[in-house]
Amino acid sequence: MLIRLSCRLGALARPAMLAGCFSVDLSTESDLLMCAVENNNERAVQDLLNAGADVHANHDIAVGVAASKGFTSLTRLLVIEGADFRASNNLALREAAKNGHCTTVQYLLFMGADASDCDSYAILIAVEKENTKMVQMFLEAGYTVPCLKFYIQRCGEKGNIKLMKMLVRHSNKLALSKAGQKRAREKNMHRIDRSTC
Repeated sequence: MLIRLSCRLGALARPAMLAGCFSVDLSTESDLLMCAVENNNERAVQDLLNAGADVHANHDIAVGVAASKGFTSLTRLLVIEGADFRASNNLALREAAKNGHCTTVQYLLFMGADASDCDSYAILIAVEKENTKMVQMFLEAGYTVPCLKFYIQRCGEKGNIKLMKMLVRHSNKLALSKAGQKRAREKNMHRIDRSTC
């Protein structure tokens, strides 16, 4: 109980020291780490990890919880300490996107999280929630919006002109890119035909 209170408050005592006093095995005591993460207590998280708490416990759920709550600094700390932010099909990214935490999403994308996992859920939820800033981040990172025409129409119906224009511009870029690819293929086919003569 005292250890959990320390994880929540961070000021009473250092949780790792308390764990040592009570002979708690921190490598199997993932509840303590989760308590500190849920309360955004970076000092307690660092102390627990230094004392041997497992950053990978329960399929790296700690980094997923930190991201879902928008605790970007804590997410960064856990990643630095070795947490796999891509665990469970990029759960951390999906949860951060679902809860609208743009800074955390931006950090995870920068680190290499894959927004196309789980049928591009992170991207779709950003569009569904009409989070223009987050959608822009995904597009700038090179991702595309699945069912693009549907979402363009939906944004128009909802009156979100800014997001609709952004998706239309993206759609036009894709169309130009596809047209350019087609011309390049045709050009290469023409070269192949000449070489066979």
